[in-house]
Amino acid sequence: MEGGNAKQIKQLNKDVLRKLLKGKSYRTKPELAELSGLSVVTVNSLIKELIEDNEVRELNEAKSTGGRRAKQFKYNENFKHFLVVCLSNEEERECIHLGVANALGDIIFEEKHRFPTLSVENMLALMTIILIKFPIISFIAVGIPGLEIEKQLRIMDFKLFRNVNLREIISERFSLPVFIENDVNAAVYGYCKGKGIFNHQCVVGVYYPSTKPFVLPGAGIYLKGEIYSGKNGIAGEIGHLPLKTAIQEYQFIGAKELERNLFETVLSLESVLDPDTFLIYGNDFSDDNIERLKTFVLRFFPSITLPEVILRNDFSKDFTEGIRKRGLVYLNEHYK
Repeated sequence: MEGGNAKQIKQLNKDVLRKLLKGKSYRTKPELAELSGLSVVTVNSLIKELIEDNEVRELNEAKSTGGRRAKQFKYNENFKHFLVVCLSNEEERECIHLGVANALGDIIFEEKHRFPTLSVENMLALMTIILIKFPIISFIAVGIPGLEIEKQLRIMDFKLFRNVNLREIISERFSLPVFIENDVNAAVYGYCKGKGIFNHQCVVGVYYPSTKPFVLPGAGIYLKGEIYSGKNGIAGEIGHLPLKTAIQEYQFIGAKELERNLFETVLSLESVLDPDTFLIYGNDFSDDNIERLKTFVLRFFPSITLPEVILRNDFSKDFTEGIRKRGLVYLNEHYK
């Protein structure tokens, strides 16, 4: 037990040094000892191991006003890379956005392709090219407009991906770990982490895709610093709410019907979750829609303090950012 505790403490101390090194371009051992509260002897030992693992690099010696110069150390941003893959619908095309992130989460390469219909083999071919170009990619983070249920994409906007075990296909093809996240969940996560939303706050994102015919909306729930997806991963499938103005997938609908559906959806979510903030994603909505939405909710809850309602018109940016940030968390948890 004591050996296990010592190993755990050592890992925690390494994490402290990693955080300090990632927060600045370089640091010296005396700086690391002072900021971490660890002894110089402990810092020396841990830095040596991190260098041997190629996680930290030793730079030229720092300038000194007198005496021996202190060595400088830098976190190796190319210690590991990971591949970010985001699937989305744009301008009536099925799109794939690919990016390579380094160990600090910075995107060092990205490209986007549009297809009338994207196939799994198309996707794998594009990924193969990138994996050859960046051989130290350690895992793959995939964002999808759908849901993985019991290992299958049971709900999926891309018809050639439906009921496919995408995680297994990618993992077996490239012999790399894979995680898959829903697009709306990722977008809400990306927004909240980017804005520094406090962990005690609840944020609900509601997304209406700008596709014709209509594709069902979705929601993401950010709670206690994480995305809440429920037992089966279907939390946020708001397209199946039994609303008065419920609409069917691939149906052509008018602006008034769309607005009414938004109002009833937000009212339902307010009744159940009472969040601090609503994010409304949808290019078909304007500030006028948001003001009418607030008035509608107050008709049913006249005494409440309304949640903040934010109209977001850059779903793709939040989506990609969310997958990148989720990937960075995965990297920090699994590659130490």
